[in-house]
Amino acid sequence: MRIKKILIALILALAVLLPASYVSAEEKESDLVSVDTPKNMTVKLTYDENDVTWALVAPGGAVINKDTDTDNVTVYAGDKATYIFVGNAEAGQWKIRYDKGKNEKIGVSVNFNASDIVIDSYALGEINEKEAKATFKVSGRENAEYNYQLILTTQKNSFDGKLLTAGQGKFGENVEAIADLTKVSSFEEYYITLYVSISDGGEEVFDMRSSDKFAFVNPNEKTITKSPLFTVDYDSSCIRMDWKEALYGYSTVYVQTSLDDQELEGERVDVSEGGTRIVFAEDTKKVKVRLTAFDNDGLATVPSDYDIELSGDSAFALILPEDGLISSRIYNFSYKNAKETKVTFNVGKDKLEETLDGSGDSFIELVSDNNTIDISYVIDDVTYTYHRIANVANNPVEIRLHKAIDGVTTDKDSIIIAGRTNAEALTIDGKDVEVTDGEFAVNHKLKAGENIIELIGSTGDEKTVMKLMVTCGSKTAAGAKKNIRWDYIIPLIIGLIVSVVGILLMVMKKHLPLLVWTILAGVVSIALWVWFIIRSIYSHSVDFIDYALDSMKAADAYLKLNTMLMWAAIVMTCVTLLMGAMVAKKKKKT
Repeated sequence: MRIKKILIALILALAVLLPASYVSAEEKESDLVSVDTPKNMTVKLTYDENDVTWALVAPGGAVINKDTDTDNVTVYAGDKATYIFVGNAEAGQWKIRYDKGKNEKIGVSVNFNASDIVIDSYALGEINEKEAKATFKVSGRENAEYNYQLILTTQKNSFDGKLLTAGQGKFGENVEAIADLTKVSSFEEYYITLYVSISDGGEEVFDMRSSDKFAFVNPNEKTITKSPLFTVDYDSSCIRMDWKEALYGYSTVYVQTSLDDQELEGERVDVSEGGTRIVFAEDTKKVKVRLTAFDNDGLATVPSDYDIELSGDSAFALILPEDGLISSRIYNFSYKNAKETKVTFNVGKDKLEETLDGSGDSFIELVSDNNTIDISYVIDDVTYTYHRIANVANNPVEIRLHKAIDGVTTDKDSIIIAGRTNAEALTIDGKDVEVTDGEFAVNHKLKAGENIIELIGSTGDEKTVMKLMVTCGSKTAAGAKKNIRWDYIIPLIIGLIVSVVGILLMVMKKHLPLLVWTILAGVVSIALWVWFIIRSIYSHSVDFIDYALDSMKAADAYLKLNTMLMWAAIVMTCVTLLMGAMVAKKKKKT
């Protein structure tokens, strides 16, 4: 049996103090209304956000909720309001349990029927591609008229939808109404709700009933003929969708998105916004987009599906350097699964293109040290983009000498070259030089005359060259004329003669036995050689190079003394050999 329904006589405001950002569920229970005798009752809930949960508790403990649909209980739910019609409501104290969800407050109104308007019968007749015929009969006041509406909905027991037609009918008479379906989109589950009402003392009294579900296909339904522009921005992990041309002439579009088959909540967007953004996680492999556009009459297009591949075993991929410094103007990158894929590199005003196939490594050559690179390629009408900043490390290879020797003239057959460099490798006249913590020092041999010395420092592909000219006037240098060095030979001869004569005189006068003098000369000779060898080893060590860096004059004096020790050792060796021969001859005579 259908019951009577009337609205708003008594309002109970259930004000809730929780803020709109309320997240966790919190159910409350309050007294609703006390019924003295059984009677028809209408309860209306109003709210801003349609996430309210509720239940009516009868005095006997029976519970009515949104899923209840019996002969004497009917529930109509809308986006902003819900109506609960209870026929012959039980006498006693009724309660309401509720959770307001995100709403700051909800409103509750209770009405006990004061007049009648009841839908006695309602049925849909033939439904074709243009219209649907509805017949119904409403009882109520005698010789009076009521208003009716036929509303297209996608949910049963709902009045939120598209108004198809409206008019007036007389109570007690059969009414036939035609619902225009020419502006209705194709859908597999529609309902047409009959809504009838009258005015009673300033209040609206109504009844409503939903038809059975039906499917509808509009033969004039349009399709989206042009694909929107999809741009995948890997750097910001989003897909930009531009539909300005594809959806020209439409009013709104319903966007449904799935990330790796996980469907997200759809959204209806005004076409005038020009597009939308879809954010994806870094590990997302595939994005599916479904678009349904609506014209100004609300007529929808056939849904259009678009698949966008982001990654996967068979997907094309670029492996690019991160933003920052690179060692040279060669910008290296790798790729995989290319199929004659054309990749565009926009570097400032320059445009470079590479056609890639298969998997491998490649590079482009940059024209400056500071570069902003926009990289893009198109696969299946989807544009994929990267944005990179690549700056060539601006640290030129440098060589700095501790002492300026370019253009000097020396009478030595070698010169110490020492300094600092940031080069990874250093050569002097083609020979590798050891660099320790940026420092280097070598004793470089000279040839007689002008010497062009070339120092080359290199780091990767970068290098610098330093050329020095040193003039050598040394008589012992390579290429020098073999003039007799009397400044060395004469002291040597005099020293040798004096030594030999002195020893012979002493022996003849028998101041000391010859054998003792021979042994003494040998000991002195060995001592001189040991001293010379020790000093020579030190003169070729890193410590001596450091010593030379501190004092070039002291190092030069050190080397001169070494030369003197060498000649002294040679002289004493000759004396020892001569005296040894004399000792041997003397023993032979005896």
